[in-house]
Amino acid sequence: MDMGMFLLGISALTAGLIATGIIRNRRFKRRQDQHQQLASRLGMQLAYMNEQQATWYGNYRSYPLRIETVLIPVPGPRGRALHRPALRFALPMHNPSLNALRIARRHPDAPWLDSIAQPDRPMTFAHGIAPWLDIQSNNMLFASLVLSEDLKISLYDVFSRLEAGLMFIYDDEMVFLYPGLLPDSSDLSLMLKIADLLCDTKDQLN
Repeated sequence: MDMGMFLLGISALTAGLIATGIIRNRRFKRRQDQHQQLASRLGMQLAYMNEQQATWYGNYRSYPLRIETVLIPVPGPRGRALHRPALRFALPMHNPSLNALRIARRHPDAPWLDSIAQPDRPMTFAHGIAPWLDIQSNNMLFASLVLSEDLKISLYDVFSRLEAGLMFIYDDEMVFLYPGLLPDSSDLSLMLKIADLLCDTKDQLN
């Protein structure tokens, strides 16, 4: 190979690396801006390293809300552990009676949701919201007091937009698990509805 071809190859490689770096930086900035947009809409702070390490924190509707990207371990082939990303919305709870409420939309692509926050001695709550929504509790009176007609409407509004999802009151937290990362679009309405659903439930408890 003569020197001219060698220099041409080096130039092409360098140009390719620069182009790849620019594309990656632009994608990083775009995703960071989407995460910041959600923080601004919620009036919260954002700690962002990348789309798999992001945390929103602060108060929303006067409640201390925390949203974070989590990796949930699931069984993989040949016994290897895999991890599925999810967005975890959480409000602290005062729950001395250890009342548990579990609301789930199941899907074959998200079987890992089935093992999370299972209450002891669960009872199925008849709700009439939709046949694809499973509601369980260890205290039927508690469930009936929480699940007002207005809250049922909010539950349908959120879960009908998802293929799979989980909301639960368990121990000292109220949590919503959204399978996947922050949607790669400017439409953040579902994320806001999830935050409102938790706050609506907290209002009902109060």
